[in-house]
Amino acid sequence: SIFVHTNETIPYTWLCEKFIDMNIPFYFNGKSTSGKSFLMDNVLDKKAAEDLDILKIKVVSSYYTNSNDVENYIFSCLSTIKRDEFGDKNLKNTLLFIDDLNMKKQKDEYGSSTLFEFLRELIENKYIYDTKNSEVRYLKKFNMCCCGNLTAYPDQDEFNRFLTKYLIMTFVTTDDYYLNIFKPSLEFHFRQFIPNTSGITATQYLQASLKLNNILKNDIQQEPKKLHCQINIKDMMKVVQSFHDFKFRGTSDYPEYLKKIFFYESSIAYESKLNKKEDIELFKEKI
Repeated sequence: SIFVHTNETIPYTWLCEKFIDMNIPFYFNGKSTSGKSFLMDNVLDKKAAEDLDILKIKVVSSYYTNSNDVENYIFSCLSTIKRDEFGDKNLKNTLLFIDDLNMKKQKDEYGSSTLFEFLRELIENKYIYDTKNSEVRYLKKFNMCCCGNLTAYPDQDEFNRFLTKYLIMTFVTTDDYYLNIFKPSLEFHFRQFIPNTSGITATQYLQASLKLNNILKNDIQQEPKKLHCQINIKDMMKVVQSFHDFKFRGTSDYPEYLKKIFFYESSIAYESKLNKKEDIELFKEKI
């Protein structure tokens, strides 16, 4: 894959690199589909390639990710340096990257999220309590960074305690930023899959996609089922994917099938994020 910089990504890339050089733990906050994970991956891979003294460990977080999973994965990537010290066998600086740390986490029997407490203590004390061997293992030359969407969380004590240990950097973008990225891609794919014989042209499908996106942003007071869900033009890429997978391409009924696919997949892509029944009914009417 190729990472193409824009005016928005260049300063954030520079800041991420400086925080890593200065060994500052940071949380990269941004809207869903803003490309923050891809940007962070690009920064870390570049640093690891240019600086032979960095070992990247990446953990993709989900609802079911718990402290034991992360602890075991860290141990699997590192080696014993001394009896109570863990680190890279070549003594590189270890950089732990937690991706998508914005999902609601599964709680333990006491009602707390062990992952947040584990990560907070990890960056504060630079050691892990090895539950298998009942020993404290100190981490040699260790730092951590995360990315996620802070709007996914209401005010929670355990998450606030976690954030106090990190510098928070927010990726600020406008709606035009997403539109400029996905509109050309949508247009290209529509032209690729929609034949000239279709009664509805590729341009009309593109215009319909943009109108649906504007309706959701302006006409429907959306209340997403999940707080971190953001509705934007990227959701229409799921419709394009269905065009790509459709097996009746080239048949005489193909243009008619395309209309049905567009209606069905648009409904699935957006309705799953709407909470109110009246919003769903209005959206179907608009489609």
